Amino acid sequence: MNTVRLLIIALSVCWALLIALAEETSSEPSEKSTACEVVPMPVGGMTALAGNVVYPETARKEGRQGAVHVKVRIAPSGEIETTEVIQSVAEDLDRAAVEAICKTEWTPGSSKGQPAACEVVLPIQFKLDVDKSKTKDK
Repeated sequence: MNTVRLLIIALSVCWALLIALAEETSSEPSEKSTACEVVPMPVGGMTALAGNVVYPETARKEGRQGAVHVKVRIAPSGEIETTEVIQSVAEDLDRAAVEAICKTEWTPGSSKGQPAACEVVLPIQFKLDVDKSKTKDK
């Protein structure tokens, strides 16, 4: 449960990064992308996205942590069109990040008041709860 709280905090803190990267990405839009004035948002907020993140058991046992950055193209319908890991941590964490993004329902971005295809970069933070291990040692 503490891991989920840490993910929510990490995702909230990284939201400013997401907006900045979305603006940077949309300044050079791909063929069908539009410069988005309003970035896509998870339905239910960042808590909904964090709730879909499943920390792989092997990564947890091996103590692997880090931030996976995923570039996501969200259609005007709110559907995920493409995902691309642009900063990897490990294959299982990368896969867990992409799966969480794809499981999440999205409100599309918009341009000039109309839904638009937008690309954003989402940082998904995987961090183990080290406080529990310190408590066990005492």
